[in-house]
Amino acid sequence: MHFDLVSDLHENFWPPEQNLKWEGLGTSLVAVVAGDISTDWNYSYNKLVEISQHYRHVIFVDGNHEHGFQPYLHKHCAEFQERLSVHDNITFLYKSCIVLDDTAFVGCNGWWTYDFCNPEISNFECWDFLVSQNYNEEKLSEILAVAKLEAKMLYSQVERFNDDPRINNIVVITHTAPLQRFRYLTPNMHAAHYGRTGNSLLQTSLFANTNKKIKTWCFGHCHHEVDEVIDDIRYVCHPRGRVEEGIGNIYFPKLIKI
Repeated sequence: MHFDLVSDLHENFWPPEQNLKWEGLGTSLVAVVAGDISTDWNYSYNKLVEISQHYRHVIFVDGNHEHGFQPYLHKHCAEFQERLSVHDNITFLYKSCIVLDDTAFVGCNGWWTYDFCNPEISNFECWDFLVSQNYNEEKLSEILAVAKLEAKMLYSQVERFNDDPRINNIVVITHTAPLQRFRYLTPNMHAAHYGRTGNSLLQTSLFANTNKKIKTWCFGHCHHEVDEVIDDIRYVCHPRGRVEEGIGNIYFPKLIKI
């Protein structure tokens, strides 16, 4: 089993002529898109349809940018999943999963638990800083609640496939980072924003991995490359990021082999 990985395409931050041209770009039959295609659900939908024309199957998790700063996160996901349901070769990992051969793909956005800022600043200081910067406190609370719920759902999915003798491999896909070591900020950002880089509760799904079936964990959100093996799990982040980050025009899907 292998697949192409992309994330954080952020196409609304790039000139249109510099967005990826997908014809002939793929190196696998399967593409994994780990969130943040754009800041517009309609654009992200059309882009997924475009990508699906060049792959046998596309697997997607939503990023925070898909939602903007709008409330009702799971309502948006349910509506988007319904919209994508007419496409047999696109799977949105919202309360769902997919099995290809002997490999189960599970995942979610993941959101933030506001604790990746430790030890520099506390969770409470992080929260207070974000509120002082005009982040809506009700929205921050919803994100935390969804982060907890999605961590529970991910645990259940891993537990299910860990016990299934037909499944030999599990690939986890989240948008946000599952381990604090992968947090990332640009140099001009306050340390409080570390709290918005990952979900520490996602790690609990590893307790369900008793048969060691999780082989790869893909994620996005952090705009730097990660390809590291920790406790026999390969963690990979392959973002394009934003044009002002100096990444340049050259970006290709990354082939991941299980």
